[in-house]
Amino acid sequence: MTRDASQPAAGLPDDQVFGDLVVRYLDGLCDDAETTRLIEQLGDSDDAVQTLVTLSVQRRILRESLQYSASRTQIRELSGLSSPQQLAARPRRWWIGSLAAAAAIVALCVTMWSIWATAGDGSSKQSIAMRSGPVGTVTTMRDVQWGPTGEPLVAGQTLNQGVVSLNAGSMQLVTTAGVTLTFEGPGEFEMIDPMHAIVRRGTMIAIAPADVTGFTIRTQRLRIRDLGTEFGVHVDESGTVDLEVLDGRVEVVTLDTGGQAIAQRELTRWQAVRFDPERSDSLIDVAPMDSLFADRRVMRDGFPGVSRHGRPTEPIRLDRVHPAPYANQDGYNGKPTRATLLEDGAVCQLQGNSWKSIAVDYEVTEKTILEAEYRTIHAGEMVGIGVDNDDNVKSDETMFALAGSNYKAPGVRSDYRQASSSDWKTIRIRLGDHTRGLIRQLVIFADDDAHGRALGEFRNLRLYEPTDPADKTHPLDASMSDDAGENQSLRKLEKPE
Repeated sequence: MTRDASQPAAGLPDDQVFGDLVVRYLDGLCDDAETTRLIEQLGDSDDAVQTLVTLSVQRRILRESLQYSASRTQIRELSGLSSPQQLAARPRRWWIGSLAAAAAIVALCVTMWSIWATAGDGSSKQSIAMRSGPVGTVTTMRDVQWGPTGEPLVAGQTLNQGVVSLNAGSMQLVTTAGVTLTFEGPGEFEMIDPMHAIVRRGTMIAIAPADVTGFTIRTQRLRIRDLGTEFGVHVDESGTVDLEVLDGRVEVVTLDTGGQAIAQRELTRWQAVRFDPERSDSLIDVAPMDSLFADRRVMRDGFPGVSRHGRPTEPIRLDRVHPAPYANQDGYNGKPTRATLLEDGAVCQLQGNSWKSIAVDYEVTEKTILEAEYRTIHAGEMVGIGVDNDDNVKSDETMFALAGSNYKAPGVRSDYRQASSSDWKTIRIRLGDHTRGLIRQLVIFADDDAHGRALGEFRNLRLYEPTDPADKTHPLDASMSDDAGENQSLRKLEKPE
């Protein structure tokens, strides 16, 4: 059990009152109110915890010694009894009391372990106070198949402390502390309280509001504490743990087999690590695109290339996001599809009949600008860019053909179409002229479902709210240009066979 060394230990509660309370608890005489008071006092004082442990051990040793002596005497006494009635009349409290005391110690130790093993930051008092109420509310479910442990749940149900077991599917829970948790099966999870969870197997995504810190996930050998963040944890059948910080920061403590801390490390956005207890006691860094959570990264305000406060200096990092297949368009009609990152991840090359989306969470206003650089050598039916929120290219005209022959496809606008060129061109689209509200996907595409031979490249993508008057120029007037300035790659594009 560890506590934050920077937090001074509180003093011991009144000796007589505390001692009486401990004795009553060990004798099994405490009611719920007294048990709650005892746990609160333990949460407030390291000295109280030490006193409880010492008294418990001393009491247990003394009882074992007395029981051993008593048992020898009782055997001699019992040998003189001649009837079953006499045997049945013998008092049994000498062993019942012993078991009850042992059970009480174990129960309280389990309670205290779950508090200190998951919270070494002074947040244990809050956790203790929350234990008496519901953990949270189940909000959504998708294709859930319940596992062998735990109880089936329904959306809208209040979840109390206990196990959640999924053979398949996913469910989302919002804790009473405001933390949003997504459970994905197959897996087994346990909610200790609104600020503490255990992942034994499966995937859990945690999103903590900015004003809530300290939410902690425990695995067999790791303790992961939120420092204002969004992060994902996956535990496989062998106990190997994959962890990535999707936003913000987390503190990761590596534990030995006895639960004692042996190392501590802080991770920040997009850092991914793996812990394999069979191979090492250390965290192993994982490349961003090799992370199990690469497809969970969502571009929001403040991420590189995304800003609500003017044009961002840095573009979207294509080597950190995960271009995923878009709807049913990617590889449509059985044509090949390929997305390749080039030039250290600065350029995304699309080939064949390729539609890729990048997850975003952005509210489009009348001023919002989508900016990118692109070039083509074989536009196929069309090469372009767009946004979406429902995986349906035809639902809104928010896809924009930049080159190609089939620029009149449903859901695709041709306002920004130009001739194919191997020179880089810059496009700025004022999205507010075409849509408003929340968007979930930024889409780039090289479409050719007839022959599968389109080839286009994109780089320097930005999504932002302009503050500089120069950024407010209408895109048809001044924002489409050839661009071969400083540091512009002139790598030759080869026409597909």
